[in-house]
Amino acid sequence: MKNLKTFTFTIVLCLMGTTYASAQYKSDDWKDRDKWQKVPQLLKAMNIRPGAKVADVGCHQGYMTMHLAKAVGKTGKVYGVDLNTYRLEALKEEATEQGYNNIVTIKGEENDPLLPKGQLDAIIMIDTYHHILEKPLKYLKKLKKALKPGGRLVIVESIRTYRKQLSRDEQKEKHNLDIGFVRYDFKKVGLIPADFKYPLTRWKNKKEVWVWFLAGVKPKEGSR
Repeated sequence: MKNLKTFTFTIVLCLMGTTYASAQYKSDDWKDRDKWQKVPQLLKAMNIRPGAKVADVGCHQGYMTMHLAKAVGKTGKVYGVDLNTYRLEALKEEATEQGYNNIVTIKGEENDPLLPKGQLDAIIMIDTYHHILEKPLKYLKKLKKALKPGGRLVIVESIRTYRKQLSRDEQKEKHNLDIGFVRYDFKKVGLIPADFKYPLTRWKNKKEVWVWFLAGVKPKEGSR
């Protein structure tokens, strides 16, 4: 059974590297993506300021990473985390072309983003959380450990309207995830739900594919 799960996870990662990358993640598509992704609202949900340290987990070739690099400025730092070296290499090339030297790439592991502990003001995951098939709560705990007290984790996912009633496993098989499942996960790991937008926008302006986000806050020391 364990081998079967690992095999399934490998297939999912391959799909992420082909269908999804060609559809939205390459730099050639970024201008079009800016028309519907609602980046300003996501940056606001992250509550980042110039000089902040933030992470883009599941960064692919760096679409959101570049927006974050601009938002935190020269005194800030952005960690771009992905499982695939070729994506990180493409990200580095894009950062050099755009003149950003505040980006650090990390080749994460399937169950660990390998982020520095307790140093980040905010983390964002776009269309990535549903790919964590095994022990998502364990992964969330690692993200939480990377945040400073008061830091924010923003999960961005999509759901087709006619899939809302499906089980979590059924949704993930379709590369969807509804907000209720993430609210539950946040509660289980001790992240306080904060800002959310449901729906935020339409995925690539498709009528029946809604994008949403949920922000969770790491409690400050001495609080619950």
